Amino acid sequence: MYKGATSSAASGSGGTDNTPPDNIADPPSPYSTPAGTTPTPPITAPTAPSSPASTIPQTSTAHTMITSPPPPSGTNTDVASMATPRPSETDAYVTPPPTARQPLIAGPAPPGCPPDVPAWFSGAYAEMTATALGPHFNAVLAAWIRIEAASRYEHADTKLLTKHRPKQVGTWIARGRTKAADTTVRDPRVYAAQWQLWWDGLRPAWRTRDKDGVWSVTGEYGGSGKEWGALFQWVSMES
Repeated sequence: MYKGATSSAASGSGGTDNTPPDNIADPPSPYSTPAGTTPTPPITAPTAPSSPASTIPQTSTAHTMITSPPPPSGTNTDVASMATPRPSETDAYVTPPPTARQPLIAGPAPPGCPPDVPAWFSGAYAEMTATALGPHFNAVLAAWIRIEAASRYEHADTKLLTKHRPKQVGTWIARGRTKAADTTVRDPRVYAAQWQLWWDGLRPAWRTRDKDGVWSVTGEYGGSGKEWGALFQWVSMES
């Protein structure tokens, strides 16, 4: 029984006083810290351990400028020459060779003899250029030089047809293809017509129609080139 209740009963009052006395202390809180003791720190949830530092090297995204090694001492370091790009091996195949035949320019002087040619070619060249026959024959000489150079100055075993061949050409070949052979032409117009007929027989039929095709003969080049010498013999007799 509280002390207040005893006092009320002793006073003889018939009513009951429900007012709590002022000197009643509140019950201690279970979470309160008694006086004179050190407060306990609050309990916190353990934190996850931090991951160790990565040992994987980091790749830099910065681009590195690649420079050429310095040239050896004593070399030319001209900036213009160093800036010029070198042609690659495939550059030679970028531009295809021309398909159209290049025109031969007939000059006032015969074309020069190429260097490093065999003896038979230099001898034939000296003989066919000993007499000035004009720019038209110089164009023929240019074509002859081009054909022989393309064939690497090799000898061919192909024999030309003898059908419609002028008699003087046969005599000239039999006598060793020299001017000393008796190749007198009595009528140049008749000889020209025979020579043209023989020449047309050596060409394919489509040649006069200007169409594509292949020569019926494998070619006649080298030291035994008969058509060139025969043409020279004919023209030289007219000079």
